[in-house]
Amino acid sequence: MVDREQLNSSIEAAILNTPHDYVYSMAELNFFRKYDKCEDAGLNENVVFKKVWEMALTMDEGVKPEDRFNGDVLVTHGGSGKAITSAPKGVSFHVMNHDYFCHEITKLLTSGRQRNNFLRYDFGSIAEYFYLGNTNGMPSYDLVITHPPAKCRFAELDYDEDLAKLGEDDARVYYAVRSFAFVRQGGTLMAIVPRDEYIKTHEKIVELLFHIEGATFDFNVPEDAGDDYILKYTRV
Repeated sequence: MVDREQLNSSIEAAILNTPHDYVYSMAELNFFRKYDKCEDAGLNENVVFKKVWEMALTMDEGVKPEDRFNGDVLVTHGGSGKAITSAPKGVSFHVMNHDYFCHEITKLLTSGRQRNNFLRYDFGSIAEYFYLGNTNGMPSYDLVITHPPAKCRFAELDYDEDLAKLGEDDARVYYAVRSFAFVRQGGTLMAIVPRDEYIKTHEKIVELLFHIEGATFDFNVPEDAGDDYILKYTRV
């Protein structure tokens, strides 16, 4: 059996050493799917993201006619692209990754979706939007999907010292709270968190959102998605 660290290193080497215009075979793309250092590696696409899109299709009628989702969606951690490859037609995606290899893998595994979805890829973290505290003109979305890691390497970029410290200690809460800043009126944030953390994470998110946003949001009962829970917050 190939050692996991060795497998990941082989995939990273392939990304670094292959020309950007190279056309990968299906077998080679399946090889990249074995990379397990991206944030969605442990998420079951057929359970978690199936549930995400089922929930999304119950949103405002203006963005989801006839099993389509004609809305703008931000994915804060593209990973291996599971949020995208499971999406309905019509979605306009803005996909971010703060890890270079995950950024490249997202593009490789989802570029074929461009017949059904608009896709914009960015290498960076949403923490960068809060670097100078000037959030005027920030983009907004109908749906923001975040499934962050337990730790955030980029929270120190946040101008708010308290939130920067939170990002170092509890990245799941940090990313959920900062992600909500991108949700437009009537839009929704869905934060995917491990089952054993969802209660305390949800309580912290509600407390901080109320402190930052005031009574501008509503939340649903967390949705069971196997080993994970989906926390849903709507801007009212």
